[in-house]
Amino acid sequence: MWSLVRFLLSDWTIVWLKDKHPISAKLSAFLLRVIYACRRYDNLWSNKMAQYNLIDFCLKDRPSRWKKFLKLIKMKDKFDKYWYRRYVDVSPELKEFMFNDLKSKWQSISSASYRHFSTLRGELALEEVHQLPNYDREYVKELDRSIEVEFDETIIRWHIATDVCWKLDSDDNVIKNRPDIEKMITICENVSNYLLYILVSRPFILTAGIGQVRYGDTCAEASNFFHGNEDYDKETIISLDSLTVCKRLVDVETDVAPMDVKGDRSKSVLFDGVKLAKALRKLDDEQRWKTMSLVWMEMLYYAASHCRGNYHAQRLSTGGELLTLVWLLMAHLGIGDQYKVEAGHARAKLSVVADW
Repeated sequence: MWSLVRFLLSDWTIVWLKDKHPISAKLSAFLLRVIYACRRYDNLWSNKMAQYNLIDFCLKDRPSRWKKFLKLIKMKDKFDKYWYRRYVDVSPELKEFMFNDLKSKWQSISSASYRHFSTLRGELALEEVHQLPNYDREYVKELDRSIEVEFDETIIRWHIATDVCWKLDSDDNVIKNRPDIEKMITICENVSNYLLYILVSRPFILTAGIGQVRYGDTCAEASNFFHGNEDYDKETIISLDSLTVCKRLVDVETDVAPMDVKGDRSKSVLFDGVKLAKALRKLDDEQRWKTMSLVWMEMLYYAASHCRGNYHAQRLSTGGELLTLVWLLMAHLGIGDQYKVEAGHARAKLSVVADW
């Protein structure tokens, strides 16, 4: 009985009443009002994405008695994950950009390689950079290295690089009167913060490796860099903002590999991210943010396709989240490995474009 009630209140019933018009318009409108009144809206997607920013966290996470107490009872990590997260709307611009990018890739890849698509983490986005005649090959190698490491490391490197590029470009007035670049910056920043949130709060989704250790070591090195300089007085440390620390980060000499400086005990990739940011800033403004936005899209697709199916099912029961919707869209387009077809190749036909 309860299953029947849930079906009658489901989205399928709403679509049927709206599109098929099986009964009179007045009765259909009345039934829709009843369904909307009875539905639990906490089981619908909120159209929001969680955000977690490494540099902002390290700037705000200063020592205090309260923090020491949380450490003592082993609750600080849980507190940080909830206290420093925030939510933003999944903008129409992000949805449109993502859909058009997936549609373009769906149309361009062959049936023989469509499953291979879900293994890409920026390779397609960097192909255009490889063709640039005036871009130093050393910078190209740096970009390539950043997506060849473990996925959690790729996320942290690109997260730091995105933040540094955004802050410095904002200070240089790159965004001024450039709505196209501003849109791409917002997309990059939101997806970057979202994937870092997934890495920090739901690490089982993205990696079974040392992602949490790498993130923790990176935070420790960043906090030490921001707050641990003996030349800064207490008032200077308190007044630090993200632009100031980003400028100080890029002033650090990174010609020597960070691993050669810190050794292999620390898994921090703070200055690997800074080095990546320096390479990206050698691109012209529009090319830089176009490349970064496409890399973040590929990383989002990779994360969505490598989540276990039961996780997506569980999230859908409570409204779902962006990662799950991306996974469903990829499945609809027949991109990735959601469906295993042993004989021949099967691909979905793109038949509808609707708001989501």
